[in-house]
Amino acid sequence: LAGTSVANTSMVVPNLRSVPTTPSVKCDIVFHNNSESRVKCFWADTRGKEVEYFCLAPNLTRQMSSAAGHCWVLRSERTEELMCSFVAGTDPIQTIYVGTLTRELARQRKEAKKRAAERRRKAAAKARVEGGLPP
Repeated sequence: LAGTSVANTSMVVPNLRSVPTTPSVKCDIVFHNNSESRVKCFWADTRGKEVEYFCLAPNLTRQMSSAAGHCWVLRSERTEELMCSFVAGTDPIQTIYVGTLTRELARQRKEAKKRAAERRRKAAAKARVEGGLPP
């Protein structure tokens, strides 16, 4: 990525930066790691430099004090892949879920497969009955 500078746990990514409000509006952010991997949480300063704040293990939650306009970037600990970026708003408490959509889609797909299997089973039983065979 052009314009990206990598150094151990710091990274600069264009356009991911904090733009604080005036006057400052304080808030709390609750981070939920619903993914299957450890997630590093960075605050991006006003130049876009990422400053690591903590690492969150799978299925854990952490609350941080922040301010409106602060940019938070969450990356895979293993691959450094961007998993989520978030700019804090003015609500007193805000929540970030990482990995929820993936798990939710997996759950929905599993339920859809069950429903499809049940429809096939009922259709086969109906066909047997109509053909004079026991269900």
